[in-house]
Amino acid sequence: MIKPSATAKATATKDTLSADFAVIGLGAVGAATLYQLAKRGAKVIGVDRYLPPHPNGSSHEPARVTRNAVGEGSAYVPLVRRSQEILSDLERTFNADLMERSGTLIIGAERPTSGEDFVEATVKIAQQHGIEHELLSSAELKRRYPQLIGLTDTDYGYFEPKGGFLRPEPIVSLQITAAKQLGATVIPNSVVKRITQDNGRVTIVMDGIGARSMRICCPTRCGV
Repeated sequence: MIKPSATAKATATKDTLSADFAVIGLGAVGAATLYQLAKRGAKVIGVDRYLPPHPNGSSHEPARVTRNAVGEGSAYVPLVRRSQEILSDLERTFNADLMERSGTLIIGAERPTSGEDFVEATVKIAQQHGIEHELLSSAELKRRYPQLIGLTDTDYGYFEPKGGFLRPEPIVSLQITAAKQLGATVIPNSVVKRITQDNGRVTIVMDGIGARSMRICCPTRCGV
């Protein structure tokens, strides 16, 4: 449980900002973390090497596919469901269009001779978690999607009607803007040079400014 400070705005002493939390890297995960912390009344600072959203990470371009049955592992299902709840809340609160619920189609070919087939893994996870889906034979795929050229008789499909695609850049931008409205301090175009810990606090050294916080979150991928 987060204990909000008297004011949610980070305070400054000379060239050093002070906050409860510091988030380094404001892509999809960082922006969401920044917003959720600010929403809960915490003093929070967000830092990014560039001006987010930007193409220097994995949260850019027009779309990213999403579905509830994640073939990479059953552990992801609660995370996906919760993230979609948050997205729906953001869409209602800010009258934004962040997700296209067009359905998700995954097509598999012949089963591999070794290892688990990705589509089969997806189906198992959908069945385990009661996720609405359809299994489509090669003939049904050809009938329903005549635009798909080159389907073979051994191809088969998994269709999840509540899947679709996300608009990552508007999602990142909206959450950063909303966090700032709630009092978060955002420092773009700033390189983190050093992070140290002393007496239960973390010190972040950047170009021309520093920040101190009780906790730090670093959801970065390609450097800050």
